[in-house]
Amino acid sequence: FEFSVKKPNPLITPSLKGGPLMGAIIEVTPELSTACEAVAAAKTLREKAEALQFLTIGQRNAHAAASSMVSLARKAGAPIRVVGGSLPGLDSIQEPGKGDVQTALEAMALGEDGSTRLNYFIQVYRASDFPVYEAYAVHRAKEPLSGPRQIVVTK
Repeated sequence: FEFSVKKPNPLITPSLKGGPLMGAIIEVTPELSTACEAVAAAKTLREKAEALQFLTIGQRNAHAAASSMVSLARKAGAPIRVVGGSLPGLDSIQEPGKGDVQTALEAMALGEDGSTRLNYFIQVYRASDFPVYEAYAVHRAKEPLSGPRQIVVTK
């Protein structure tokens, strides 16, 4: 059992449910890519278990997190998309071209009155690289910020 004042126990911390799961977006990290390649290369259940056994802790955690998201999304019948690379058996989103980047920049451009066509902000924190990002993301989520936004924490 582990006790931390900064991180309350999730078993005794109330959690509020959101709406239904609409989809999953998985960002490919080097650890996740290595883990998925090792597991995908294995044919039998024993080979898959051995492949998982010889992964680093970070690679195992990345594979477990992605596998749980894929499982939840499939259970809900929601689409699953992969960004930043490809994973076996999942749809990848193509890398943006120059035209896509230009369109996004034009949509985010501020007009004379301070308005934009695109009012959505995504922040990504890679907690697998820097564990403090998890707590920082929670801190940022509690700050007031104008407009809709989404905070993504990868582990």
